[in-house]
Amino acid sequence: MVTESFLVTALPRTADPDQQVHVSLFVSHRLTPDGAEGVLGDFAHVSDWTSELLGAEVALVGYVGGVAHPIPATPLLGVLETAVWPRVFPEKLTVRAWQTADPASLEWRSFPAHRMQQHALLAHAGALFSSPVDSPPVGGNALTGLLLGAIGLGQFERRLPLDLLLGDEVDIDEWATNFLDDVTGGGRHDPGGADDQPLIGLTADVHRARRYYQRPGADRSYRAEPVPGATRAPVVKPVPDFHERVGMIGDLSPLLRRLGLVIDLHVDDVDALAGVTEIAATVTVPGLANPVPAQPRTSCVVDGHGFWAASASGDHHRGMLRLGDEERYRVLDLDPDASALKLEQYVRTLPRMLATELNGDAVTSAPPGLRASGLAVARVDRSDHLQEQLADIPSRDLDLLAGKAPPQTIEALARGLRLEVWDDVSAQWHSLHRRRIDVEVDGAGMVLSDAADTGFLQGAALARAEDADGQSPDALYYAHEVLAGWEGWSLSVPRPGKVVVHQGGDEVVVDAPNPDPDPVNPVATTSRIEPLTLPWLRYGRSYSFRAWTVDLAGNSAPHHVAGPGGDDSPKVAPAPAATRGRRRERSPHDDGLDARLDDLADRAAHARITGLDPDATSSGAAALREQIRALHPVEQPGPRRG
Repeated sequence: MVTESFLVTALPRTADPDQQVHVSLFVSHRLTPDGAEGVLGDFAHVSDWTSELLGAEVALVGYVGGVAHPIPATPLLGVLETAVWPRVFPEKLTVRAWQTADPASLEWRSFPAHRMQQHALLAHAGALFSSPVDSPPVGGNALTGLLLGAIGLGQFERRLPLDLLLGDEVDIDEWATNFLDDVTGGGRHDPGGADDQPLIGLTADVHRARRYYQRPGADRSYRAEPVPGATRAPVVKPVPDFHERVGMIGDLSPLLRRLGLVIDLHVDDVDALAGVTEIAATVTVPGLANPVPAQPRTSCVVDGHGFWAASASGDHHRGMLRLGDEERYRVLDLDPDASALKLEQYVRTLPRMLATELNGDAVTSAPPGLRASGLAVARVDRSDHLQEQLADIPSRDLDLLAGKAPPQTIEALARGLRLEVWDDVSAQWHSLHRRRIDVEVDGAGMVLSDAADTGFLQGAALARAEDADGQSPDALYYAHEVLAGWEGWSLSVPRPGKVVVHQGGDEVVVDAPNPDPDPVNPVATTSRIEPLTLPWLRYGRSYSFRAWTVDLAGNSAPHHVAGPGGDDSPKVAPAPAATRGRRRERSPHDDGLDARLDDLADRAAHARITGLDPDATSSGAAALREQIRALHPVEQPGPRRG
C-alpha cells in the first residue's frame, strides 16, 4: 500500500499591510511506494497535485505564549498552472522512498580560508621589512628561521647543505609533510598556538589547504602516452525519482509557485501577527488523509512591519547575516585559495632556496605575488558550524514526521543567501542576483518568458571526493569557508559570450550548446542579467556588503535595491563600516616608502599567527615585529606639506 504524506512549513515574510504576500508555505512531499520502487501514477492525489490544491483548505495558526490563535489568511492560488504538473512530474516518473542523508556522520575537511589573507600579508611584510629596497635574501629574511622551525626543519636554519637535498638519506619534503600531518592530524584540524613556534599557525593553515585540494583519487600515475586501445567507461545517465526531481527545481521559486509546491498567503489583518512567536499551517486536501499528525511550527519574530524566522545560532539578524561581526564573518579582498596554495609552495621551497644561497648561487626569498580578483565573504569555522546544524538529521526528520519536532529556526529553513553591494559612488545597494528568466518544460512549452526573478546562492554546498571508479560511498565531505565571491559580475547569471565545445577532437566555438535530446530534468532555464542592476567593481571605490537569508520558498525580507522595479519598499540605510571591504589605488605622489611600510607594519601587527584565539596576545608576533624593526627601523612620517 502506498503512502502519501507531506509536510507544510510556514515561512514568515513581512508584516507590512501594503505587501501582498505575508507568509509562504513550503510543501514537502514524502511518498512511500508499495515496494522498493513505484511510479507517480500510483499516488492518486500527488500525481495531480496542482489540481487537487484548487479544492484544498488552507489554515494559518499563530502562537502567543504557547496558545494557538487562528490567523485569517487568503491563499493566492491564481498562479497555479494545472497543465504544467504532469509535464514536470509525469505519471510514469519513478518514486522511491524518501531518503534522509546524514553527512555529519562522515568525515569532513576544510581549511581556514578567512586567515589566508593575513598570512599572505605577513609574508610580504616580513620580506619588505627585511629588505625594503632590494629583493630579500633568504638568510636575511626575518621569517626564514621561523618558517623552517614551523615545518620541523629548525635545526637547518644556519646550515642546509645542498647535497642533503640531493641525496637519498633525508627527504626534506617528506619530512616537512609528516611533521605538518602530525600537527594537523592529516590536515583535519587546527594545531593551536605554540610559543616556541610562532608561525606554526601559518604553516599548519596552508598545509590544511593543500590537503583540502589534494583529494583521494587525484593522485594518479603520469603516462607519457595513452594506453593503446583504452576506452572510457560510458557515462550512465541517472534516473531521478520524484523527490530528486523536486530538488532539481528548488532554486526556481516562480515555478514552485505554479506547481503548488510553494503557496503564498495574504494575511487579512496583519494586526493578528502582533506578539506571535510561532506560526504553523495546514493544507487539507479532500480525500487525502495526511498521516503527519501535526505540521511543524516555525519560531518567528515580529517587529513593526518586520516578520522573520528566529535564529538559534545568532548568525542571522532581521533577515540578514551578521556580516559586521568579524568573529563570525570576514570580508576578504585577496583570493584565499590562491594565497593559501602559493604560500604553501613558498614554504615548501624555502629549504631549497636556503641551500641554494648557502651554496653561493643567486636566489631571493621574495614571497609570491598577491592575487586580488574581487571580494569574498567567508564564514569563520564554517565546517564546524555546518556539522552542528546537520548533526543527527535522520532522527530529527523522523521527529518532524511524527509531529514531535521543536519549533524550526532559520538555520533549518534557509535555502541560501542573496548578496548585495553598497557602492559609495552610486550610493545605492545593488543586488548581485536580479535576472530575467525563461523556463521551458519539455512537452509543455514556455512556462515563464522574460520573467523577473532574483536568484540566490545555495547554502551548505558540500563537495565529495571520488575514487578512480567514480564511487564514493564513504568519501570525505569538503566544506569551504567562502560563502560568496564577487568579481564584478552577477552571481546568478552566466557571463555573456560564446562557448567552446569539442566535436570529434576539434574545438568549435558556438553561440550555445545544443540541448540534450533526452534530458534528465525536463525543465530548461535560460537566464540573463536584469539591466541597470549591477554595481561596477573598480579600484578607488569603497564597497559594503549585506547578505539576505533566503528561505525554502525563495523569499527574503522586502527591501530596496538599485535598478528598475527596485523601489517596492523603503530604502535601507548604508551598512555599518564593519561590513566594508575596500579596494584602494595608491598614488606614488601621495605615499612614500615609509608610509607604505607603516601600513604593512600595522597589518602585520594585527595578523594572528600563533593560534586561533582572537583575544590571545601573540608573543611570537611581538618578537617578530621587534626583530624586523631591529633590521630596518622605520621612521615615523612627519606632517605633509603643501
